[in-house]
Amino acid sequence: MGAGRLTRGLGAAVVATLLSLVLALPAEADTLRGKLERGKAALLILDKRGAFERVTFKRWRAPCSGRGTFRETTSFIRPMDSLTDSSFRDQGSYKLRYDNGATARVRVDVKGRRRSAGVWSGTFGAKVTIKDRQGDVFNRCRFREADWTVRR
Repeated sequence: MGAGRLTRGLGAAVVATLLSLVLALPAEADTLRGKLERGKAALLILDKRGAFERVTFKRWRAPCSGRGTFRETTSFIRPMDSLTDSSFRDQGSYKLRYDNGATARVRVDVKGRRRSAGVWSGTFGAKVTIKDRQGDVFNRCRFREADWTVRR
């Protein structure tokens, strides 16, 4: 009789322990999806605590002054120039190298803020300078600042 009570008590303790472990597990990272005002995809990733981790703008297009259009996907990750629980801002540049020797210097700027639970919005813009293999400017392209919004 005593053994039966011990088993039931042990089972309840195991269930309580497992339940506390499950409840203590950190939440999953959250992906918010939306668009730039020009229809291109925007993704914002929040970490397990709900803090900013990364924002990505997919397949944005910048018309060029010469001819053609520059196409790119850009992600911003921590650390940012400015980052709080409810807003972020970052500016910077990166260089792309092509097989033919040409390069593109991409200057980007992003701002964002939390509007409500599960909703963020902001602006994104970019300027691109393309040089040929001799280093001479071949083309300049600009993605004018555009609004973006993402939701859970």
